[in-house]
Amino acid sequence: MRAAVFKDWGMNEPKNVSFLGLGVMGGAIARHIARAGHRLTIYNRSPERARRWQEAKRLLNEEAKRTAKLLLNRTDLKPAGVELPYKLKPSIGATSNFVAAFQMVNEAVTKRVANGKKKRQEWTTEEFEAAMKLLPEVLDALVREIKKLQNAKG
Repeated sequence: MRAAVFKDWGMNEPKNVSFLGLGVMGGAIARHIARAGHRLTIYNRSPERARRWQEAKRLLNEEAKRTAKLLLNRTDLKPAGVELPYKLKPSIGATSNFVAAFQMVNEAVTKRVANGKKKRQEWTTEEFEAAMKLLPEVLDALVREIKKLQNAKG
């Protein structure tokens, strides 16, 4: 009977959800809401906790872009070129080397953090910080992968 009630309320479609409090329990509940695909707006009594999360997310994004640029530099690919998405890794679905490299960096980091089972919006501040520490390892692995593809196809 409950499933029918939820279906009537349209609960299968993503909703805008506001959540108050990111303590131990609130943070876990908010992650579950986000994991279910709902758009989440959060408020915490102490804004510092929410600010730390947003800052950690922003920093990782910036560092992932920097890592993608380093990846291209170390593999002699130009950011605006198209060798990576069209010749070396056509399955990536990008339009330029930079977009492909950025996507590869993000996918590799996500795979290593929380075993790839969480979307970024569900990560904790600690997971963002752990991801930052993984970037040098990710860079090295991706350089090896691309150089191997270049040697095989080129």
